[in-house]
Amino acid sequence: MREPALYAYLDARCGPVPEYLHTVERNTHLHVLKPQMITGRMQGRFLVWLVSWLRAAVRDRPFRVLEVGTFTAYGALCLAERLHAGDEVHTIEINDELEPRIRTHLELAGFGASRTPETPSIHLHIGDANALIPTLPGHWDLVYLDAKKDDYPAQFAMVEGRLAPGGIVLLDNTLWDGQVLDEREQRATTVLLREFTLVLAQDPRWETLMLPMSDGLLMVRGKD
Repeated sequence: MREPALYAYLDARCGPVPEYLHTVERNTHLHVLKPQMITGRMQGRFLVWLVSWLRAAVRDRPFRVLEVGTFTAYGALCLAERLHAGDEVHTIEINDELEPRIRTHLELAGFGASRTPETPSIHLHIGDANALIPTLPGHWDLVYLDAKKDDYPAQFAMVEGRLAPGGIVLLDNTLWDGQVLDEREQRATTVLLREFTLVLAQDPRWETLMLPMSDGLLMVRGKD
């Protein structure tokens, strides 16, 4: 589904990004397997805008974000970019080999051990998200699911009852490189994405919006 020329054109028309994100992107492409898994400029800017809109409605408490699938921290840094002191991003990565690189990138951006009190917190959790999500207390204003697609139904079930009023869940890669459009394609993950996203769209409790951004981004929020 991703047309390189089109996305280069779109990326060039996104607003400027912090210099540390250019470094994260370069490091990922130079040193990490499957660098195409990085969130990327356009989707990253969308996350920044979305957090800004949601954050503006929360005035009396810290804003809390959960991300599943840190990779090299590009997405986590975008999610934290417009947050305030006291706000939190909790991000979960199952691949412990990525931890040193993630922490280097967080430190580079000012979200590491040298973080100032005025900077929001990014908490990195290494391990299986299915085991970790239930251990993280509190409610979530934004949940960004971007790890193993087969786990989306279970992880959505873990967070749906813990959304703050107006909270949103994002499910990434829901177009699955266009495979979901071909009904002849019956591989397990493709079928799961095709069916689960339709179940959410038809559930009267939820409002859904599928954005054809990058590899597909499904937005889900509770109906008022």
